Amino acid sequence: MQRYLYAYKNLSTEVESTFSIPANSEEEAASNIREAVADVEFAEKEEIEILHFIKTVSTQDHLYECESCT
Repeated sequence: MQRYLYAYKNLSTEVESTFSIPANSEEEAASNIREAVADVEFAEKEEIEILHFIKTVSTQDHLYECESCT
């Protein structure tokens, strides 16, 4: 599994940012990224514009831990 990093824009706030999503393929990531970003942004899918794919990041040897978990 890899993480796929995308640039996106929230059309309602005009804010641009990045978000990565874990997936088994780039096609799977591309089909799910808009919904995942909308969920995090507390927005409708229609309010999210995916600008472009940035890169693939390996998930091996990486530990992701939220701030409140440490």
